Amino acid sequence: MDGEKILQVREAAEYLRVSESLVRRLCSEKQIPLHKVGTRVVFFATELEQWVKSDGEMPDGTSKKIGIRRVRKVNDRKRP
Repeated sequence: MDGEKILQVREAAEYLRVSESLVRRLCSEKQIPLHKVGTRVVFFATELEQWVKSDGEMPDGTSKKIGIRRVRKVNDRKRP
């Protein structure tokens, strides 16, 4: 994925408008698309965008509805 925007946990949390702790929890539960680089966890912005748009479908075609519901729940609370 040449030229792909790579995000760390903090940046992914900002991108999704949720807390870092929620992103970490979703990672540990394998509810969000991620990649491991050594001991670090990184995210591709396009995969996160697709994950949100596809209602929680992972790049491998499996569905992770629990994770996307948590992200949407947090974002719904933030709206005025």
